[in-house]
Amino acid sequence: MLCVTNFCQNNGKCFINDTTTISYCLCNRCFTGNQCEIERYSKNLWMYGISKENKIYYNPRNEQIILSTISIISFVSNLLSLQTFLFSKKIRITNLGIYLILFSLTGLINSIIQSVFAFLNVAYGSKKASEFNRLIQCAFIRLLVYSFNFCLYWFCLCIAVERILIEYALVSLYDSRRRSLISSILLYILIPLSNLLPILFGRKDYSYNSYDFCLLNFTPVGYTFYSIFYYINYIAAPLSFTIACIFIFKHLIEHRLNLVNDESFRSSLILILSKHYDFFLPPLVFCLLTSPYFIFDKFMNCLRADSITVSRIESVIQLLDNSALALAFLIYVYLSKIYLKEFWQTSPFGRFVIYVKERFTNVRKHQMIVVGTNQRLEVSVINTK
Repeated sequence: MLCVTNFCQNNGKCFINDTTTISYCLCNRCFTGNQCEIERYSKNLWMYGISKENKIYYNPRNEQIILSTISIISFVSNLLSLQTFLFSKKIRITNLGIYLILFSLTGLINSIIQSVFAFLNVAYGSKKASEFNRLIQCAFIRLLVYSFNFCLYWFCLCIAVERILIEYALVSLYDSRRRSLISSILLYILIPLSNLLPILFGRKDYSYNSYDFCLLNFTPVGYTFYSIFYYINYIAAPLSFTIACIFIFKHLIEHRLNLVNDESFRSSLILILSKHYDFFLPPLVFCLLTSPYFIFDKFMNCLRADSITVSRIESVIQLLDNSALALAFLIYVYLSKIYLKEFWQTSPFGRFVIYVKERFTNVRKHQMIVVGTNQRLEVSVINTK
């Protein structure tokens, strides 16, 4: 029987035991305690508010199959990009080349990890994984994948900043690579450490007495650290890139207007965008694909999560986030005439494709010559008769 006055907090429902006439609270999945006053999960775990019914309503296996496909495309894309930047001496001897190589290498490793876990989820999704396998997956996902994702953000920013420094003639294209190597080493050290720090402030779960490393259920202090690093990694890089774009636009437009006095600002802007799209598009596309998950994650909480719509949106934006790596070759190599030329001339795959194309062309020419010769022989035989 329902209570006359509901003293339960956080959308909990108050009932009276018919036998003992003692009132008690029936809490939702997000809270516990006598009055539903204790939060089960920190805010980063809002997805635990999605009920099993809403998760099973759509087919999660299809999502894992799509994720597996995206991971394979990401692997191929980053492998081709890595070949382009690594096998071209013109690229790898520059600071910009170091950032591009490490961006592709990090994306390649990340796509391999995602592919492995996506295939495991497809193969064993209906079976309960062992505790050991669960901990291994958790360690990889929480520490490696998160760290690699954040490294990709910062490498994306480093590439943009390096191009700006070159454009403003503050540094030379062929300066010593010490600057890029030191920056990259610091990124690979500091970002994993920033992911480790919040784990020290984990809280015990309501259902057991030890801290679950995989859950990352933070205390308020731990969640504060987590939020700080999360915001820095997700916002600082896109914001810095936006500021960098403003400066580079300003420099290019001023340079253009000094050359052509009677040209409008709009015409100059369109011309600059059409000529330098290979600079502006890569970080922009990367940020547009990964930002929805960050925005949605900050908007959601455990109480809002339990709906089919939220479950579907969460799946879509997660797939968008993972698809950013699949476009690495397209946005960094294919859109750049210089890098695309280096791909065909220096990378093993590019040279192999050209070799196959030349062989196919030669075979076709040979076949056409043979056909033409046979036709001439037939005509001469007919004329002889």
